[in-house]
Amino acid sequence: MIALESTAAARSAFDALAEGGVVEMPFEKTFWSEGFGQVTDRFGIRWMVSAPMQ
Repeated sequence: MIALESTAAARSAFDALAEGGVVEMPFEKTFWSEGFGQVTDRFGIRWMVSAPMQ
C-alpha cells in the first residue's frame, strides 16, 4: 500500500506501476479517497495506490 500526497502523484505512480503489469482495480474516485486503484506490477508485486480525500 502506498498513499501519496496528491491525486496527481498517486495517478502517476499507479500508471507507472501498471506499465507491463495487470490492473486489478482501475484508479478512480471512491467514497474514501479522491483516487484509489490496485495493480500487480510487471515483477508480480501487488500494489494498492491511494490519494488523500480532498
